[in-house]
Amino acid sequence: MEELYPSPSGSTTSYNNAWLKIKAFMEANGFEHSQYSGYESIHGMSYADAFSVLERLQETFPWFRECAKAASLTEIGKRHDVLEHLDHIKDEVEPQNEPEPHVSLQSEMKVMREAARALENNSGRNQRPQVKNNER
Repeated sequence: MEELYPSPSGSTTSYNNAWLKIKAFMEANGFEHSQYSGYESIHGMSYADAFSVLERLQETFPWFRECAKAASLTEIGKRHDVLEHLDHIKDEVEPQNEPEPHVSLQSEMKVMREAARALENNSGRNQRPQVKNNER
């Protein structure tokens, strides 16, 4: 970029302005700077529209193509903040302080026997006395 970016004579750092000019161009054409040299469209954009923006970028800055090491378009759909998601998961999952009691087959059988005995003892209490037909 040092050799290709137009700079005033004697200037050795003016090529650093290239990144600022690219950023301003991209933001003026519906993109936002995400990280490093990456940009994301603010609104949905077709490939044709994205390529059109990049063609105008090249027309505006003829040195761009020769200086760029890589440039790609990626369709990623809706952007999700993973850290925000993980924060919500942390809030939803409440750690249990007490371990669940150990349940054995033997303890289950004991509970079932006690329930069966209780049913047997109560079965006579909940029934109506049988009435013979001639007593009605």
